[in-house]
Amino acid sequence: MCSALDEIDRADIRYAARVLTTLSYNTDREGRFMTSTFDEQHHLPLPKLNRRGFLGVGAAAGTAVVLSGLAAPAASAATAQRTDDGGKWNKRSKPSRGYRMTAQALGVNTTSGDGNFADAVVPGLLADAHIGLIRYPGGSGADNANWKAPTGSLPWPKYMALMAQIGSAPMITINYGTLAQGPDSAAAWVGSALTFPNYDSTTAIWVLGNEGYGPWERDQHPDPHTPASYATNVRPYFVAMHAVDPATRVGFPMTIDRTVAAGTGTWVADPDLWNRTVLKQNADQVDFIDFHWYPIFGIPVLSNAQLFETVDRIPHAMDYLRSIIDEYDPNTPIVVSESNISQSEIVYNCQPVAALYAVATALTWLSQGADSYMWWQVHNSDNMNGDFGFLSNGSGNPGPSATTLATAVTAGARNIAVASTAGFYYGHQFTVDTGATLESRKITAIGGSATLAVPVAKGDKNLKVSSIVPFAPGTPITIDTGSGLESRTVASVGTGADSGLLAAPASAGDKTIRIVGRGMGGQSIPVFMPIGFAPGGTVTVGTGTDAETATIESVGTSSSLGTTLVAPASVGDKTLYVASVSNSNNGIANYVGDPITIGSAATEEVRTITGVGSGAAAVTTVVAPLSAGTRTVFLASVTGVTVGHPLMVDTGADQEIVSTIASVGAQTATTLAAAAAAGATNVKVTSNAGLLAGHLITIDTGANRETFTISSVGSGGPTGSGISLSGPLTLAHALGAAAVDVGTGVILSHPVTVAHAAGVAAQDIGSGITLSAPLKQAHPIGTPTRDAGSGLTLTKPLHKNHPDGATVSTPGTGITLSEALTSAHDTAAAVVSTGITFTPALGNAHPAGATVNELGLKEPPLNTPMPAYWGFVLASLMTKPGAYLTEVTPSSPSTVRAFASYLDGTQSICLVNTDDVNPVTFRVNGIGHGGTLKTYDYGLLNPSIVEGTTTFDHAADGLVLAPESIRILVGSVAGSQPKVSVEVRH
Repeated sequence: MCSALDEIDRADIRYAARVLTTLSYNTDREGRFMTSTFDEQHHLPLPKLNRRGFLGVGAAAGTAVVLSGLAAPAASAATAQRTDDGGKWNKRSKPSRGYRMTAQALGVNTTSGDGNFADAVVPGLLADAHIGLIRYPGGSGADNANWKAPTGSLPWPKYMALMAQIGSAPMITINYGTLAQGPDSAAAWVGSALTFPNYDSTTAIWVLGNEGYGPWERDQHPDPHTPASYATNVRPYFVAMHAVDPATRVGFPMTIDRTVAAGTGTWVADPDLWNRTVLKQNADQVDFIDFHWYPIFGIPVLSNAQLFETVDRIPHAMDYLRSIIDEYDPNTPIVVSESNISQSEIVYNCQPVAALYAVATALTWLSQGADSYMWWQVHNSDNMNGDFGFLSNGSGNPGPSATTLATAVTAGARNIAVASTAGFYYGHQFTVDTGATLESRKITAIGGSATLAVPVAKGDKNLKVSSIVPFAPGTPITIDTGSGLESRTVASVGTGADSGLLAAPASAGDKTIRIVGRGMGGQSIPVFMPIGFAPGGTVTVGTGTDAETATIESVGTSSSLGTTLVAPASVGDKTLYVASVSNSNNGIANYVGDPITIGSAATEEVRTITGVGSGAAAVTTVVAPLSAGTRTVFLASVTGVTVGHPLMVDTGADQEIVSTIASVGAQTATTLAAAAAAGATNVKVTSNAGLLAGHLITIDTGANRETFTISSVGSGGPTGSGISLSGPLTLAHALGAAAVDVGTGVILSHPVTVAHAAGVAAQDIGSGITLSAPLKQAHPIGTPTRDAGSGLTLTKPLHKNHPDGATVSTPGTGITLSEALTSAHDTAAAVVSTGITFTPALGNAHPAGATVNELGLKEPPLNTPMPAYWGFVLASLMTKPGAYLTEVTPSSPSTVRAFASYLDGTQSICLVNTDDVNPVTFRVNGIGHGGTLKTYDYGLLNPSIVEGTTTFDHAADGLVLAPESIRILVGSVAGSQPKVSVEVRH
C-alpha cells in the first residue's frame, strides 16, 4: 500500500517548499562475429529546446562545412521552451528504450580568463558542435572569482551575451571558497541572471564550488574540505539562491575513489563519506549532482587498450553515484560537468585518439543516464604534448618538423628509416609522402637504446630491458654488438626494469607489499607506483642473503608522502594528530582503508586508517597568562582554530591538550598609523572599526609583541585620537606594526589544568587520523607517519621478514620478439632501435626521399578545432534532442564500442574501433533492408570527418572499420524503434 505522498515527485515537494520559503523571505533568497543486442532503455520527457543544425568539418581554423541532410538551426537559446513536465528534470527510472537526450547533452567549460572565447569564430564553432551547456567562470578559479568585479577578459554580461549567440544554457560555478563571496553574493547572482532574456531556469544550472572535496581548492570556511564543514556551510547558499527563484537548479560536487578515477579522487581521503554527508544533510535542496571524470592521474604512457579501459569503468561509476543518490535523494540527475583523459595535460589530448575517447566517453556516460557530459575546456595554454583545449590557442614551440625517408619502404611496414628524428615525438600523428599517396600514422616509438636487465639464453623470445621507451610492436632492433649481434623485430612490449623501496615492513606469510611512491613524467609529487611493476612480472624483495623472488598478481597504489605527529601519541590512542592529512602540492595524502606506518625501526607500528579529518593549524601564542581552571584562552591569531578540535597549549612538562574548542571569538586586525614610542599609553591606528574597550589588544609580532587591555577607543588615522591602553608600552613600535583586538577569545569545553604564561605556544591540532586499533607504543611529537598505499599483491606469500625501506626490484615483463634468439646474451648487452615506429602499418610503398612531417609541439593556428572537438561533432549526431540513446554491448570481447540512437524514424549507429593496429569488419542487424545510409567517418588514417553513403544491405552484410576510427551510420527506418544488434569480426 502506498500513500498519496508516495505518488508525488520529490521535485514537486521541493519546489513547493521553496515557493513557501520565497514568500516568507519576501525579497531574500550535471574475427569472429560477436552478436550484441540493443540494450533497451527509457527516459521521461525532456526540454523542448530548438537546436542548431549539424555543421561539420572545416579546413581552416574557425571555418565549418555544412554536413548535408540535417535541419537548420535555431538562433538562440532565448527561444527555449519549458520541459514537457513544467521544467522538472527528467526522471532516472529504469530505461526501456534508451535515455532520451536533451539540448544540454553535450557541453564544455570556459573560464573568465579565456581571452579568446569571444573571438568571432568561436560561437559558430561551438554551435556547430551542438554545445548546449557551457560552464563558467572556471574550475578552481571559480572559487576565487568575484562575478560583480571580474578581473578576467570574459565578464559575466559578455558570457551571457555569448550564450545567447551560441544557443547554449549557462552552468555557473558559485564561489564557495571565498568567505567574502558568500550566500548573499550567490543569491544576487541568481537575481542578475533573471534579468537576461536568454536565461531560463529550466535549462540553466548552478553548482556550489568547484571541487570542494580537494585540498587544492580554495576554502576559507572552518575545517576546510571536510564533509561536515561543506555540508553545513553550503546549505545557506542553497537556501539563499532558491529563495530568489525556487526554480533555480543548484547542485553540489560528488567525487569517487581514486582506484576508479585517479584524476578525480586522488587526495580525497574518503569519497563515500563526503558524498553521503553532504547529500544526506541537503537532500531537500539538491537539484542535481555535479561530477568530474578524470580517469587517469598524471601523464603515463598508455596503449589504446589502457586508455579505453577507462571507459569500461563508467557503468560502475554511475552505479556507485546512483546508489548514494537513490538512498538520500532518488531521481536526482547527474551532470558530468568536467571531463578529460587525465587531470594533467597529456599527449593524447592533441591526437586523433582524443576524438575517439571523447565520443566513447560522452556516449557511455549519456547512455548510462547522465543528463550532460562536458569537456574541459574550450581553450588551454599548452602545446601538442598536452592541451586540454577544445580549440587550439596556437601555442607551442618548436614548430612543425620535416624530414625524409632514408630508404624506400614497402606497404605493410611498421617502421621507417629517416634522415633525422629530431622534432618527432611519441604519440604524435605524422604523415608520410604527399598527394594521393599521403598516409597519416601515429608514432609509437622513436629510435634509441637500452640494455638487457637480465641474461637471455639461446631460444628465448623475451628480453628484459632497462627501458621500453625505444620499442613498440614492429620496431627493428639489434641485440649485442660485434660477432654476437643479432637483429630481430619487436612483436609486443611490456614494462622495463624498475625498482623501489618498501613503504612498510613485510613479514613472512604476507602476500601484499607496500611500495614507496615516486614522481612521474616531470611531476615531482611522489604518489606514483613505479611503472615497471606489472602483473605477471617478477619482483625481488630485499638484497643479498635476505632476497627472495615472487610473482606480481596485481598492482595497487603506492605510498604517499609522509607527515609527522604534532602532538604526542600514547599507548592505547586511536587518533593521530598530524601536521597535514593532505597536500596536493607535495604529495601528502591519507586514505580510509589504507595501511599507515607510525614511527620507524624498532618503534614502527602499522595500522589501518578508518577516518581522516583535518591536519593541524599553524602554531600561535597565548597572549595573556592562563591560570589553572580557566576555560578562556586569548591567542595571537585564531586562523585555522576550529570549534570541535582539540587545542594543545605549551610545551615540555607543562604541555596539555584540551578537548575541545567550544567557540572561537572573532578578532579585528589593523596597523599602527604612526610610530609609537616606549612609554606611550595611546597608539594611533589605521582603523578603529571593530576595536572594543575592554578587549585585549596585541601590538606588533614575534619578540616585539606586547599585550594590553583597550581602555578606550577614539578615532582612527595618524591624526586621530587613537586608542588608550591599560599600561605604557615597554618597546617602541614602527609605523605599520600589527595591532590585533583578540576579541572574546577561544572558549574551551574543559578548563586548563595547569597555569601557563603569556607567550607560550598554542596550536589547534586538527581532528587527525583515526586508526583501526590502539597503539601499543608511545610516539613523540615529530614521529613520521605515512599512508603506505594498497601496494603489490603477490601470487604466493613471502618466506622472510623485510624491513621498511628494503629494496624491491623487477626486471619488468620486457619485450617479446617475433623470432627466437640464436645466441645467449649477457646482462647489460645493448639493445638498439632505429627510425620511427608507428601504427597501423603503411598501406602503400614510398620511395627514398619522400617527405615525412609532423607538427612538433607547435599547435595549429588559433581556434583550429582539436580532435576532441570533432569527437563532439560526431557525438552530436547521436544526441539530438529527443533521441533515445543506448550502448550496444558485444556479447564477446571486442575493440569496438557501439551505440544506437533513435529519433522519429531515424536510426543512427556509432561504432568506435579502439584498436590502432587492425581494422575490423562489422555488420548491423535489425535496421531493415533497402535504402541508403549516410556515413560519417573520422580516424587516425584520415583525421577529418568524411561524409559518404552506403546501403542498409551493405551494413547487414559487413563493412570495414579502419584502425583507430569512428563511423556513424544514419538512415530512415520504417515502423517503430528497431531492435539493433552489432556483430564484429576481427
